[in-house]
Amino acid sequence: MNKNSQSAPKRYTELETAVVVLMLDELFDHDEFLQLCSIVGVEYRALAGNEKKIKVIDLVRYCEEHMLTDILEEQLQALKNHDKKESH
Repeated sequence: MNKNSQSAPKRYTELETAVVVLMLDELFDHDEFLQLCSIVGVEYRALAGNEKKIKVIDLVRYCEEHMLTDILEEQLQALKNHDKKESH
């Protein structure tokens, strides 16, 4: 990916956090979420909670605290692009 087209890491507003959590929880199956955790550098089991949604919230918070939100956005965009290709 072109460096200029990458999203800059940022802190989300409460609404943006809710949207990102919802998208990650709904669009990523368990294996995809495990892969995302690996890409971010977080062990799935180290995330808070037992339910996927709680782990998603914890991952988003971790990414905000460590300025890694750009990775979340890149992964969501990649999934969106993949879905577009499959629908054609």
